Amino acid sequence: ASAAAAASSEQNPVVQLEMSCSGLMNKDLMSKSDPFIAVFIQDKETLGASASVYPHTSTSGKVVQYGYKEVGRTETIKNTQNPSFATRIDLRYRFEELQTLVFAVYDRDSKSESLMQQGRLGYVRTSLGEVVSSNPMFVKPLAESAISFSHDKSELSGSGATDFF
Repeated sequence: ASAAAAASSEQNPVVQLEMSCSGLMNKDLMSKSDPFIAVFIQDKETLGASASVYPHTSTSGKVVQYGYKEVGRTETIKNTQNPSFATRIDLRYRFEELQTLVFAVYDRDSKSESLMQQGRLGYVRTSLGEVVSSNPMFVKPLAESAISFSHDKSELSGSGATDFF
């Protein structure tokens, strides 16, 4: 998966993420995958209350689980293993704060918006700072194993955590 970031010159600039993938696994039997990306962030706001395994609402109104909230999704592109997504996601970059991102790539298997109803193709976990400093292009291979979450010094992992992404 790759992401390009363009930032404005403010103190806390807005970073615009453009995303693409190449060489995705084909999980469909009769055709190629129908990929899309869901982007999640973990920051001071999402960790402020707790990293509860139970969904709760953040101050911005987004649902938070495991200390992550979804900040956007790309469109679904049909029958491709090399999508270049038109949808861009804007994030406010805070230099003094660790903002962990997860780019979760799915194969659309259902018309449902529930990620539980979609096929998982893989994910990339990184920081927004790493994406911005990799200008003009951040490139990292997708991980395919179960996702585990770190909060402070404790690890959250297992089927409940895997089901979130």
